[in-house]
Amino acid sequence: MTKNLYIIWVALGILILQSCSYTKLVPEGRSLLWKNTIIVDGKKGAPSEAENIIKQQPNSKLGFRFMRPNLAIYNWGNGNDSNFFAKLGEAPRILDSVKVATGANQLQDWYFNKGYFKASTSYAIDSIGKKKAEAKYFVTKRNRYTVNEISYMANTKSLETIVRIVIAKDSIIKKGIPYDADLFETLRSDITNVARNTGYYGFSKNYIRFEADTFLVGDRVNVKLIIDQATVEVGDSSYTSNHKQYYFKNIYLRPDYNYHKAGDVPRDTLIRDDYQLVYDSLKYKPRYLTDAIHFEKTERYNEEKVKETYSHLVGYKAFQLSDISFTPTGTIDSLGVPGLNAVVNLNPLPKRTFTIEPELTTSGGNNFGISGSIGVINRNFFKGGEALNIRLNSGLEYQTTIGDANKVTPAFEVGGEISIDFPRFILPFINTEGMLPKRMQPKSQVSLSYNLLSRQEFTRQTFGTKLSYNWKESQRKSHRLDLIDITYSQIVDTTATFYNDLSEIQQQAFTSEFISATRYTYTLNENLITRRKNPRYFKGTFELAGNFLNLLDNTTNIGEENPSNGATSIFKVQYFQYAKLELDGRYYWNFAKNQSWINRLYTGYILPYGNSKIPTDTGVARVPPFSKYFYMGGSNDMRAWTAYRLGAGREFNTDYAAGDDTTFATGTFKLLIQSEYRFPIASYLQGAIFLDAGNIWLTGGLENEQTDLKIEDLYDELALGGGVGLRLDFDFFVIRFDVGMKLRDPGLLESNEEWVFLSQPAFVKNWTYNFALGYPF
Repeated sequence: MTKNLYIIWVALGILILQSCSYTKLVPEGRSLLWKNTIIVDGKKGAPSEAENIIKQQPNSKLGFRFMRPNLAIYNWGNGNDSNFFAKLGEAPRILDSVKVATGANQLQDWYFNKGYFKASTSYAIDSIGKKKAEAKYFVTKRNRYTVNEISYMANTKSLETIVRIVIAKDSIIKKGIPYDADLFETLRSDITNVARNTGYYGFSKNYIRFEADTFLVGDRVNVKLIIDQATVEVGDSSYTSNHKQYYFKNIYLRPDYNYHKAGDVPRDTLIRDDYQLVYDSLKYKPRYLTDAIHFEKTERYNEEKVKETYSHLVGYKAFQLSDISFTPTGTIDSLGVPGLNAVVNLNPLPKRTFTIEPELTTSGGNNFGISGSIGVINRNFFKGGEALNIRLNSGLEYQTTIGDANKVTPAFEVGGEISIDFPRFILPFINTEGMLPKRMQPKSQVSLSYNLLSRQEFTRQTFGTKLSYNWKESQRKSHRLDLIDITYSQIVDTTATFYNDLSEIQQQAFTSEFISATRYTYTLNENLITRRKNPRYFKGTFELAGNFLNLLDNTTNIGEENPSNGATSIFKVQYFQYAKLELDGRYYWNFAKNQSWINRLYTGYILPYGNSKIPTDTGVARVPPFSKYFYMGGSNDMRAWTAYRLGAGREFNTDYAAGDDTTFATGTFKLLIQSEYRFPIASYLQGAIFLDAGNIWLTGGLENEQTDLKIEDLYDELALGGGVGLRLDFDFFVIRFDVGMKLRDPGLLESNEEWVFLSQPAFVKNWTYNFALGYPF
């Protein structure tokens, strides 16, 4: 399908959507709720929270108020909720005067909770066309009350202390602030969390209530926080008592729990570090089980540690169900405090799991292929929760011949990887137990891999091995250290004609490489915190390579020097030395329901040194291995360009007349700025509008006047692309389709035609289509 035909289909779809009558399925005598209008003290407009509180809402809109594609899709059907279009679309929202009256009351309650205790509301319904109506809500706020005094009362002294500490810590809750029930609701949650983390098992925010006394001079209110006594049920009767702080008396672990035999009594018991393992058959080393339990005997109950335990057990990926139950049980004699028994039931996954993943592939629109992989997971390999992963993959794809875009030849790929995941740190001759707190969930992985790629122009085989460590500093902060990452990539067959036709930088892509690197990655991810309204994300990676091989060469003389550039080869392949830094920051602004504006800033720099040398026409240049270069374009990058087709600097890589990106580009410095607005359309379908800016530049001896990094020209050499996207978001995975359009190309600066959407009459040919899984960032 040609690009112009895509445009025709999109335009036709819009026309079809708009041609449908939105009131087609509205019954006679009824009206479609077209819009809600809130008028506060005579002026239109109210906070989005107030608008969302109204019970009856119009059908969702797309962009402009008159575009309601989900309602149009529903109207393609016959009004029967069981048909295909009804499930995909959204039924017309028929105006209900009772719900409008309820909405007015809800608005009054909302303003009351914001401190407008004397607010009043009313409503009206206006007809705005055939079978369409507008619901108007009128709000009179009057004066807002401020907090005059905050007091609290609890029958348990330690709970009073918790309340005092939480209020003192939360600087928002203080005398003189406007009354806001949401702030006090947050205070209830904060007090509950602290209480449950300091021994108060079973405590809930339902025990906390507020009394507001408005009978004061002026618009002021006294707020009293009261903690009610605990309710204790005994048989059919109940009574109240003071809340108690519980301490763990006994902790039982059952690693072979079967829900179908829940009543069976385990035959054996083993005690390790005050944990009691009860089982019929113990298939795990005790340390593996106790490492995941973050609370200890005689320790005060702490809900945060219980959550950490659940997270640790889930991270093991060895149990299909994990359940922790608690039972109050008298007192702990040695401490004289209330006791709590904990039972951890673990239902193991099968010993082995097999997976088969066939896949159809396409690249460049017409280059199709087939690939697949076979995998097996062998759990508890060394009886300590280790997982042995074996994966074999292969594929055959017809691709455009490099150097001849009109010729398509087969590319065959086969490979595999063997890895072992350890649920702890592994270090030779060192006992790592207790090295890090349990909450950090330390893990290790060792892997070996091999890959063979055979094309008409060349054949490459790659060997790799890696030793990695992972640990979590907190729920939002994590660390990864790739202590050993060795890649040996060898070109075993290439045609001289093909290689000689390449430029110097292109030849690097088809040169053997030996890389021995150490890499550290720090990640801050606030998307994992559910209470964070506007989460942030940051990922920083620093990589250092070649120093160990250089030391080995200097001490053992195993390398061979290349006389053309003075570089040293080991096992007949040159090794590289470089330092690489990558910084990736994002901010997610969720400003309305299911709507967000995400901004991203990414930058990276690679500095080759030492043995990273290649001969050039002008001498010797210091360059990184080709696989470590930065590039621009692709589905997660500058989406208006295909991968490797933008840059470097002012280089011209796009034939706008033909609508094709001609050659590939790489760089040693990268700057990328992305902004994306996401919004709902219908059901699982979401839309996006995006803008991408960025470029790459070259340093180290391969740069020229056009590709060189000059700080004063950096802003002027930024490319700009924009577009729209559709996403099917099923929570567990996302299918994404983006259309990117080139707006500004620094490759046309010299001809003053850089604003390509104005200067290039055939700009429609230069739209880029991206299919991908998951969000771009």
